[in-house]
Amino acid sequence: ATSDALARAGAEEASQAGCRVSLVHAVPQDGGADARHRGDEVLHRALDVAHQVDPGLEVTRHLTSRRPAEAILNLARDRALLVIGRSRRTPSPGIGGTLHEVLINANVPVMILPGTPTPKTDPRTTETEEARA
Repeated sequence: ATSDALARAGAEEASQAGCRVSLVHAVPQDGGADARHRGDEVLHRALDVAHQVDPGLEVTRHLTSRRPAEAILNLARDRALLVIGRSRRTPSPGIGGTLHEVLINANVPVMILPGTPTPKTDPRTTETEEARA
């Protein structure tokens, strides 16, 4: 799922429930300043999308260099819903390690948005799965 789709889905759910939205994006620890800059851009865009859904929505952004599943699960502990995208970089029918770890360890309901296959890219520059809500 795209960052925009995740932000939109999370914002719609939060707006209906009267909840806040927390956006998280994990970048590789060895990704350097470029990865952090791209991650910050992803979060700024997601914030804009969430505010298009509901301009009064309370939204916080979290850019982290922790493992994606660890960052998502840590942030989701006190949330009402976790919205996560399935990253489909290949046409394989299975789910990735991050999504698998989140699903077996989440203590909140999880909404999964499907992804679409994309051309193989350098994993250091590819977005990680993101959580919303």
